[in-house]
Amino acid sequence: MSENRLTFRRGTADQLKQKVIYLQAELKKYKQQVEAYQENYHYKQLDQLNEDNQQLQQEIDQSTKEYQQLQQEIDQLTKEYQQLQQKADRLQKRNELLESSFREMHEEKSEVEYHVQNFKEEIDSLREDNELKERTINEKDEQIIKIQEECDQLKEALKEEQTAPIEKREIRTTEESPQKEEEGSGQTDWFIRNLKRQQREDGNER
Repeated sequence: MSENRLTFRRGTADQLKQKVIYLQAELKKYKQQVEAYQENYHYKQLDQLNEDNQQLQQEIDQSTKEYQQLQQEIDQLTKEYQQLQQKADRLQKRNELLESSFREMHEEKSEVEYHVQNFKEEIDSLREDNELKERTINEKDEQIIKIQEECDQLKEALKEEQTAPIEKREIRTTEESPQKEEEGSGQTDWFIRNLKRQQREDGNER
């Protein structure tokens, strides 16, 4: 009777030992799956940050291009304004000469004054256009500054993600250690359920 009991206990101990070894192997496998999942999620975050950074850089390039185009238009308008101003000055001098030398040519004088007035109106119109362009450039400058700030923030976030993720993964892995082995297959089922639930939630978020 004692020998049977001893054999039974020895068999039970061997079974428990084999079960412990099996559970430890399963736990190690699931830990590796969790670590692989966390690493994959981290790289997806880096990819998203890189995409955002590229998008912001494209916006900066586009705004810079628009700014350069506006600057070229302003330069052209300024040149035209100077030409018109010179022309108006010449006409004004001619008008003064006509007034002093040929008072009898009143009709011609009136015509010249009419042209001078037209040129002044064109100058005023160009001046208004120039002011509008300057306001537009100021707005673009503010947009460029804002986009540049966002770009710098994303670069900083990307830099932090590139230098910190390994430590964060080690901390998360340590915090997710299993409960006592006596919980048996219930612990393993719990681990699988939570892993699948986390994968579903992350899939829905993406």
